[in-house]
Amino acid sequence: MAKSKVTIRSNFPAVKRAGWESVQEARELWIREGKTTAESKAMNDAATRGYALQVGVEGERIGFQSARIFPVTHSRLWGDDPWFLRFFEFGTVFIKAMPFMRPAARKANKLFVAHLGRNLEGKISRRAGIRR
Repeated sequence: MAKSKVTIRSNFPAVKRAGWESVQEARELWIREGKTTAESKAMNDAATRGYALQVGVEGERIGFQSARIFPVTHSRLWGDDPWFLRFFEFGTVFIKAMPFMRPAARKANKLFVAHLGRNLEGKISRRAGIRR
């Protein structure tokens, strides 16, 4: 009986790299969308209610796949500490809630999932050399 030679070739490294790149792209979109949505929502709501808030939102990458957005601000009364913005986000007995971070995160999450859904399979197919 003749022995047949079997060659096994793995495309897993290419698939892993494609997945990693897709997540990186989606993470950058998440940060950008979160920042712009939170800043515009905070400024619009503050102006509507008559508050002179100067709210900025920054984003940072954490590790290889995670990110976060956080508020930064300047106030004559509180300085550069964004601690007081939680009262506007969640409300108090005297101030009705004016959420701006949570809606921004929800909108950015939807964009993240949509981006991965549209691009992940195609990128993996191209990287792994799968022809359809």
